[in-house]
Amino acid sequence: MINRNFMLLLSGQLVSQVGDKFHMIALSFYVLKTTGSSARMGAVLAASLLPSLVLGFFSGAFIDRYDRKAIIVGTDLIRGVIIGVFALLFYFEAMNFYVILLMQALLSVNAAFFDPAVPALIPRIVDEKTWRPPIPGTSLSAGFPP
Repeated sequence: MINRNFMLLLSGQLVSQVGDKFHMIALSFYVLKTTGSSARMGAVLAASLLPSLVLGFFSGAFIDRYDRKAIIVGTDLIRGVIIGVFALLFYFEAMNFYVILLMQALLSVNAAFFDPAVPALIPRIVDEKTWRPPIPGTSLSAGFPP
């Protein structure tokens, strides 16, 4: 049987990932609509990817040295603050293209630490008898019995 903490982690990740994808799609089309520039839309997508890609080479070592739960909670709080600032700036009509680039880059830096910390935490919250490492090329949950 899969434990409660694991189910909470997976369900939280499902909600979070769906929200992240909707945010990215909506923001990309917002930039395209307001600027009329597909190049600026591409710049937003690049700002969302490149920092995480570059920092990904180093974030694993950081995650291995420090408390993974603290990293997950801390980065989730930071992401919440960034998204809250996004919402406030949109509400007060103070959003501009360069602020969007900056905020997307900050979210990407944040993701460079959050994303690898989640699967690294799973062996700590799943019982050793139940845990089987996933086979490379399969989904994360494939390593768990039904």
